[in-house]
Amino acid sequence: MTEAEEIRTEHICAAPDVVLLIGEPAEAKLMVSSSTLMGSSRVFTALLGPNFREGQGINITTQPKEISLPHDDPETMSDMCYLLHGTHIDKFLKAVDTPRVLRFAITVDKYGCTEALYDRMCTQWILLANLDAFNSTDMITNGQQMCAAYLLDNPRAFYLSTEHLVSEFAKPYQELLREEWSCHFPASILYHLEAKRSAAQRKIITEFTPDKKKTADYGKCALHFRDAFGWRHWPPNFDEDELACFTAQLRKMQTIEDYYGWQGGGVGELSVELDTMCCGICLVCFKEGKAGPLLKCRDVAHA
Repeated sequence: MTEAEEIRTEHICAAPDVVLLIGEPAEAKLMVSSSTLMGSSRVFTALLGPNFREGQGINITTQPKEISLPHDDPETMSDMCYLLHGTHIDKFLKAVDTPRVLRFAITVDKYGCTEALYDRMCTQWILLANLDAFNSTDMITNGQQMCAAYLLDNPRAFYLSTEHLVSEFAKPYQELLREEWSCHFPASILYHLEAKRSAAQRKIITEFTPDKKKTADYGKCALHFRDAFGWRHWPPNFDEDELACFTAQLRKMQTIEDYYGWQGGGVGELSVELDTMCCGICLVCFKEGKAGPLLKCRDVAHA
């Protein structure tokens, strides 16, 4: 193949004055407007301005100025540039996979375009559509969704993804720190997640462990709780059992039966308390340093 055939050219705007050469060697040529990019972020304003070599010579000749970006991904830069120029990409918005969303988020954050794309609702649709399409049972995938929501500064997607991490997984969150992309979010998020999950686990043990002094048949009582909540062990093995299995069953129940001498009682308040412990993290409060692991944000402006 010739060089012209190998390099994909994408005409992102009608009157480009800049050509972005993406990859090393270049895999894509993105024909873009410098004014659109500079109006979207301070990073592009600096890069394409007169103080950097890349920006010198733009609009001086009739030919678009070529700028090499060897360390960027062609697909991700293409997605971002199309959206910055106001062109929606149906395939990306509707059927995107989670790793692509994360790569996109990292690039958007790198070039400081988060606010510009958030104002246009682009990233909100992308993140929420991805959460709906890929409500994953894999913690790594869910962690990627959380990281993308953090980078794109989307409170709703961040809340939903962290809520899922607390409720649906029993594995140690430290596994997420082994991933290459873990450097793009603060590790303190994982502390908040573990604090929430541990508090809910302790609450369950405290509330649903029969008192041996008051219960005539401790063993049968424990078996009753195990069967009632559908868990494999009682007390639960939190290395294997997810909180969602317990809380889903608890919502269906009005009372815990008086079984073998152990009196349970109403569970409505307990269900609400566990839901609060297992709720997602408010991104606005977290970034302001106001988020407590066991607090639930009730500020509707943060949603």
